[in-house]
Amino acid sequence: MIEAVLLDFGGVVFRNKEEYEGPKGQLQIDPELWYQARLGQIDDDVAFTSIGKNYGVDSATVLNWLLSKREPNQELLDLLVQLRPGIKTAVINNGLKSLFHGLLDKYNLKNRFNVLVNSAEEGVEKPNPEIFLRTCRKLEVAPEACLMADDDQKLLEGVENLGIKTILFSGVSDLRKMFEDLNLLV
Repeated sequence: MIEAVLLDFGGVVFRNKEEYEGPKGQLQIDPELWYQARLGQIDDDVAFTSIGKNYGVDSATVLNWLLSKREPNQELLDLLVQLRPGIKTAVINNGLKSLFHGLLDKYNLKNRFNVLVNSAEEGVEKPNPEIFLRTCRKLEVAPEACLMADDDQKLLEGVENLGIKTILFSGVSDLRKMFEDLNLLV
């Protein structure tokens, strides 16, 4: 029986906006620098300063660009309030601390989830099984009692070996169908 739903942050709980305050396209950054920031090995500001140098702006401007790039998936949030009482929720993010907490704060969503797990704070990221096990421990739920939804199949690899049920997120309708099939909705 499923007791907890684990959700990816970017692409599931949050989605990219069509328009945002920064330059069009992917921001230029050294991939290794971004990786180090995602694991909390360097301060986010170091990564933002590096990006800013490519565009002639400061790190605060880059942070504002990135915070303006995503918005909550309201359809998903509406579905989550239909979960049966007692079903716990967690968000697992591979990303920078300031973006993760900044977006959750901006949209006042921190209290909507039982547990928030961020790779930069844990020092490990998906698909490493350890981040899922830590999330389960924080939820006080066995891995076998969890369902994980992510929009990236590579990040789900290995999760099923822990006993966690998975769904490749392609939209709320598929997730709703799985919730119905698992009798998770009121």
